[in-house]
Amino acid sequence: MNIPPATPPTRVKAMPCDHPPPEHVTVRSETGTWITFSNPVDPHGDGSREICVDLGYDSNVETLHCTAHGVTVGVMEPDPLSRFLQTLVDDFAGWPGPRTWQTYDDNLVVTATHTGHHVTLTWTLRTWHHRPTPWEATVTIDVEAGEQLRTFTQDLHHLLTHPAVP
Repeated sequence: MNIPPATPPTRVKAMPCDHPPPEHVTVRSETGTWITFSNPVDPHGDGSREICVDLGYDSNVETLHCTAHGVTVGVMEPDPLSRFLQTLVDDFAGWPGPRTWQTYDDNLVVTATHTGHHVTLTWTLRTWHHRPTPWEATVTIDVEAGEQLRTFTQDLHHLLTHPAVP
């Protein structure tokens, strides 16, 4: 099941992505991969959200730390990313094949597959395509199909629908 991409927001100057962010939601895999959503703003006062997305990998064994800082992803109300994640929560017993959601311009893509008691979320973050040196980064995060996914979905929904800074 694929959910259609979000409606395109009007582009504005990117907001700062402070670290550590004052308000954020993170989901982390036991393997050390993580994704964080933070600093939602409503740049036009119309209910749209611009939000910072960071992803990375931490390990106690290796000194490698990889993260993509300061990427802004537009999300229009009602919150389509949380709606997509909620379909995964609702189908916690499983589904065939992958499910995918993406922003209208492919800056953020998430693909979900059900693997027994877990859901594998593959997150890909990309720069805007018109950049002179585009890049993309991908992390895969395994989450428990029940409570862990439900809590992440609820926390992200709250972050994306809570009154944002104009």
